[in-house]
Parts: sequence; C-alpha cells; structure tokens
Amino acid sequence: MERTTIALESKTRDNLRALKTGGQTYDDVLRDLMEQYRQEHLEE
Repeated sequence: MERTTIALESKTRDNLRALKTGGQTYDDVLRDLMEQYRQEHLEE
C-alpha cells in the first residue's frame, strides 16, 4: 500500500491522536471519520 504525508496543524494532529484507540492507525481513524460523515451527510 502506498503511503503519503498530509500537512496538519499541530492541534489537528493532537486531536486526531486523541481519537485513536487500541491498535488503530491514523488511516483507520480517518477512514472511520469519513464513513461516519458519509452516513450522516451524504446518504440521506
């Protein structure tokens, strides 16, 4: 799997880090957030 870097403000990174649980990666957290957003806003 190809990896990339996304520039974030430190506070955003810290907030994202706080959402990680167990063995989750940042990719896992972001995918979960995107899916939640889709369900709440795009799949009406």
